[in-house]
Order: sequence, then C-alpha cells, then structure tokens
Amino acid sequence: ERANDRDALAGQNLQTAIAARSVLAEVLAARGDTDEGLRLADEAVRIAAGTDITLDHANALASLARVRLAAGDAGGARRAADSAREQYEAKGAVVSLDLGGGADVDVTVGAERKDDGEEVTDRSVRGATPP
Repeated sequence: ERANDRDALAGQNLQTAIAARSVLAEVLAARGDTDEGLRLADEAVRIAAGTDITLDHANALASLARVRLAAGDAGGARRAADSAREQYEAKGAVVSLDLGGGADVDVTVGAERKDDGEEVTDRSVRGATPP
C-alpha cells in the first residue's frame, strides 16, 4: 500500500521515489505482473541515474535485475546485476545480490593497508547464472 502511494510519500525526496518504485516493481513481478514491474524498475533506475546517490542507484539496478529475472530475461538480469555491482564497488560497499531463482552475484570490495601504508583492494565476485 505504501509503495502504491509512492508519489505522495516521496514529495521531492528522490531516495523515497527510487525505493518506492523499486519495491513496488518487485512486488508486482512476484505477483506475475512483470510488464508493470519492469516499467517501474526502469523508472527507478532512470531517476537514480540522474542523481549522485550511488547506493540508491545500485539498489535500483539490483531490483531491476530481480524483476528482469522474474520476467524471464536472464541476460537483462545479468547486465543489471553487473551494473549494480559496479555501482556498489564504486562506493566500496560489501554486498551480496540475491536475484532469486538460484541466481546471485556476490561482491566483496574491501580495502586494507599493508605494513608500509599502501592500500590493497581485495575484490571477489561470484556469479551464478539463472536456471
């Protein structure tokens, strides 16, 4: 219900607008309305892409990946998940994207300092293709 009231709730808050659309897109896709889910997920990504809120952009892309997977678009889901991973990495986030249906992308991005003060970044990515 709250996601359906997204425009009234969001006002000028773009983070709320992005999150509400993403949540509603996933709910609709889970209920089988993948066309509307894709429309909302794409809209959330478009809104987020026009901002500098990197993590919200990454979250919107992750939602888009899950909706695309629900719609049977494994290639589109993988591309959206890869884009989400890039956004998360840009912020140095540690995440695991569960795309559902046995498809997931694990991303670990961490930085540590060696004894000489040099920063070393450890990145590991594991992805499983959807069935």
